[in-house]
Amino acid sequence: AASGTDPARIRIVGNPIFDKDGDARGDSRGQWKVESREIDPSMVRILFAAQHSRDYATDLSLFRSLKPILEYLERDKSCQLLIKWHPYGQGSELGYELALAEHPSVRVHHVRDGNLLDLIESSDCVCAYTSTVVFDALSLRKPVIVISPVQAGVLRPMFSEVTDLLARNADEFGKCIERLRAGYDLDLDRWQKICARYACASDGGAGVRIADVCEELV
Repeated sequence: AASGTDPARIRIVGNPIFDKDGDARGDSRGQWKVESREIDPSMVRILFAAQHSRDYATDLSLFRSLKPILEYLERDKSCQLLIKWHPYGQGSELGYELALAEHPSVRVHHVRDGNLLDLIESSDCVCAYTSTVVFDALSLRKPVIVISPVQAGVLRPMFSEVTDLLARNADEFGKCIERLRAGYDLDLDRWQKICARYACASDGGAGVRIADVCEELV
């Protein structure tokens, strides 16, 4: 709307993937398995939603988004990190590779394919720089730590509306983890309002709303 689109022509439909999976998820502290190895469930499980370099996500920004997490994990051995690589990111992840190379002592688990919703649900928090995985995490009411939101244009409004967990360096990331350990949770009323605004609640109706838009276009 701010770019000139008539608000009457905008439809917020939601993600149809939740029509099938959204209402039948398992235990939120379930098995977090990667390459047939279960990650210790007693530790803080951090899911990092990776992107790949392009116009608004340069290799430098990718490097800077992962670096604070790795620096913190060198100090805190009670956390475990899983990087969910973008399914189309191979060959465009140099920034992440450089950050990982600078912290070889940090144990990192990796997965490119697999059920994203299962990974989110069995994580303690989701970290993102510029990823729509934030919306998926929000629909499951998972804490989201936004890394460097000043640069991440797509997540800028999400920071003020959805989460107050912000990390621009390792120290700030550590403070976010401390808040999680202290029982941080997104207020239910606020969460419901956000879900209504972004249509990411698991109400099973996203596909129908998409079909309605298609009918309008026809």
